[in-house]
Order: sequence, then C-alpha cells, then structure tokens
Amino acid sequence: MEEVLKSFKAQMYDRVSSPLTFSFVLSWCAWNYRFLLLIVGTNAASEKFAYVDAHLFATWQDYAFRGFLFPLCSALCYIYLYPAPARKVYEFTQSEAVKMKKAQQRIEDETPISEEEAAELRANMRKEKRDRADELDRADKLIKQLQDDLARLEVKPTTAEILYPSNSSSTELPTLTHEQYTLLHQIANFEDDFFDKNYFNSNADTSLANRKNNVDVLLERKLVNENFSSRGRTLDATPLGRKLLRAGHANSAEEMAGQ
Repeated sequence: MEEVLKSFKAQMYDRVSSPLTFSFVLSWCAWNYRFLLLIVGTNAASEKFAYVDAHLFATWQDYAFRGFLFPLCSALCYIYLYPAPARKVYEFTQSEAVKMKKAQQRIEDETPISEEEAAELRANMRKEKRDRADELDRADKLIKQLQDDLARLEVKPTTAEILYPSNSSSTELPTLTHEQYTLLHQIANFEDDFFDKNYFNSNADTSLANRKNNVDVLLERKLVNENFSSRGRTLDATPLGRKLLRAGHANSAEEMAGQ
C-alpha cells in the first residue's frame, strides 16, 4: 500500500509540475476570476450556485469555451508564443547592460583622480608594501627555524648503532660473525629470490642450528626483511643492511679473536 501511495504521489507531482498544467491553471483562473471571487464571498451557498448557473455558466458553450477552450488556448500561447519575444527582450536588456558597464568603465578610466584620492592610493600602496615585507620576514624566520630543527634531528648514527640497533653501548653488543656477514652479502647480491630453505639445505660447514641462528640475527637487527609466498620464505637486504655492506663495517668474531 505504501508503494502505491508513493507511486501515486510521484505521478501527481510530475503532472502538477508540468508547464502545461501550471499554465492552464493560471489561464483558467484569469478567465474565471469572477467565479473565484464568488467562491470566497460571504453569500449563501444557494445564492452562489444560482448566480453561477444564471450568469457565469448558463449554457454548455460557457462550460466549453470559458471552462476549457479559452484557458487552454491561453496556456498554449504562453508556452509556445511567449518564449520567443521574452528571449529577444532578455537578449536586448542584457546587451544594454553590458554596454552600460563598458560606458561606465570608460568614463571612470578617463576621469582623473583627485589629489586626495592619489594620496590615499599611495598610502595604501606603501602599507601593502610594508605588509608584504613583514610577511616575507616572518616566512624567512620560519624557514630558518625549521632548518635548524631539521639539522638538530639529523644526527648521524655511529658504527655500533648501524650494526647493532639497540639501546646498549657498542662494547656490550656482540659483533656480526663472518658467516652472518657472508650471508648478508649473499642475500644483497643474489639476482633472484633468496629462499632461506635453500640456505638451510646447502652443504655448509656449519650446522643447521647455526644457519637458522644467522638468519634470526639478521632479522632481529633489521638488516634483512622476510617475505612469504607460495614457494616459501624469501629474504632481501634492507637499506640498513646495504648501507652496512657499502661502508664495510662488519667485523667477524674470528678476526677480532685473531687480533
């Protein structure tokens, strides 16, 4: 039931908002204004009906012409004939308005300004110049402050901080072993995906536990990243790991023991 009411309301709105319906209603009211005045009058209903039957709609011609044909013709004229002259009038008035603005602008351009206006204009220009200079000074100060803040934040890390990203001091941190550095070098320079399972299954001199520990150390110190796919886990060097390799700051435990 609710859908039927919504559909009915939508159809009624479309019909009422139609230009033909709106124009016909206005035309009908104009042709039958006496009927409308009679309705809002204070006379009795019987007297109103009698007056309508006797004077307003006495014959079928009154119903046909005044009640339908005359309002319909007026509505059609309003829809089809009125827009053409209305458009011409609108174009003429707008063109005249443009001409008026051009004439006003030309007269204002040709009219010299007074001394008071010139002085006020110069004062405004000086004030605007000062405001712009102040704004530029504030911008320069802000830029310098931001540059100083950025310089304070750009603290170069030490070698120990690059190798061992933790809160401990460099003397308390363990060093990368030769095997761990070699593994990092292999991962960074491997042309294809470096699968950890290939490293674990390789014929290396170290045990499987040591090989797994090497991978865990590199992951813990954020020197490599791990990625997972349907073929297994792959490893790739992080920017920190590549920076470590470029700087050559890897010291193996065996070399330190030899020294």
